[in-house]
Amino acid sequence: MNKEYSKSIASLKEHVRLSQQQAVLSVNTRLLFLYWEIGHFINVQKKHQGWGTEVIKQISKDLTTEFPEIKGFSVRNLNYMAKFADIYSVRKVQPPVAQIENVRTEEEEEEEKEIMQPVVAQINTPLDWSGFANTHLAKISWSHHIVLMDKTTSEEERNYYLQRTIAEGWSKRVLAHKIEQKLYESQGSLPNNFDDTLPEPQSELAKQTLKDNYLFDFLGLGDEALERDVENALLKQITKFLLEMGQGFAFMGQQYHMEVGGQDYYLDLLFYHTQLNCYFIIELKIDDFKPEYAGKLNFYLNAADDLLKQEYQNPTIGLLLCKTANKVIAEYSLKYNNKPIGVATYQLLPKEEKFVELLSKKGDHE
Repeated sequence: MNKEYSKSIASLKEHVRLSQQQAVLSVNTRLLFLYWEIGHFINVQKKHQGWGTEVIKQISKDLTTEFPEIKGFSVRNLNYMAKFADIYSVRKVQPPVAQIENVRTEEEEEEEKEIMQPVVAQINTPLDWSGFANTHLAKISWSHHIVLMDKTTSEEERNYYLQRTIAEGWSKRVLAHKIEQKLYESQGSLPNNFDDTLPEPQSELAKQTLKDNYLFDFLGLGDEALERDVENALLKQITKFLLEMGQGFAFMGQQYHMEVGGQDYYLDLLFYHTQLNCYFIIELKIDDFKPEYAGKLNFYLNAADDLLKQEYQNPTIGLLLCKTANKVIAEYSLKYNNKPIGVATYQLLPKEEKFVELLSKKGDHE
């Protein structure tokens, strides 16, 4: 009976946790929908009634007086709401079917509706609750959206960070950090031979997974650090290292031993990537990229495919992390290697120069 009870109570606890998560998500979605509605309302009135800054100040005062328990009606936040509704217009957040239905007369009818409908109808008709709840917008917090509105400059960049935030569960601090690092610009730009050595879609996923530059601002090391110093420091803060590398990396070992032809060889860092379904060998170098580094890593990859890889797994991928890398030399060095290799650079910042806290014990509940 004790065993059965333990199983049952464990299952019940899991259901409670799931319900809590769903409740939080539901509250977040309804808040975002409210903000979208308010922002849409403000934009409509700006367009047709010539509303300006003073009216928004009055709205802020009236809403704050009516709902003193709600802290989100500041002038600053109302302006964010207007920007939110402007960026994600009705057409962009409607479900696909609704978009198709509105294609023919969307531009002509929308303006007419906004002019002729009463104010309450203007708030309610552009988008219904279920339509909004099914969009990606509803899957992150308002504070995440503020970061995206403040720090991104194009629709493509914003959508990229939105999708990565959802997929990898970034806090708003991590999101801001990734944008500061220009992750969007660096995606897929590192020298590599993935197109020649990996099948689709694995080659494309590998390019999306890796950046051309990594910032290790959590190590407290300077430029004089040795390779083993960097290795050891990364492993001491493996959680932050994995966060910097991105979703899907599982740590397998440092100085991982392989015996080839009766001789011992040691891989700097061995990972397994769950989405690429393959081993990942990372070699650290404290100087500029040299062609011989690619040759040695190519040897390691051949050995790993023979000694470690199972039939159901994809070919092992290698990443050379160097202080600097001449892109032309790196590309020539990789051109005729038969194993998938990428070359990226990294930066070490001393503790006093650290500018972003990557992880928060309490998390981000805004």
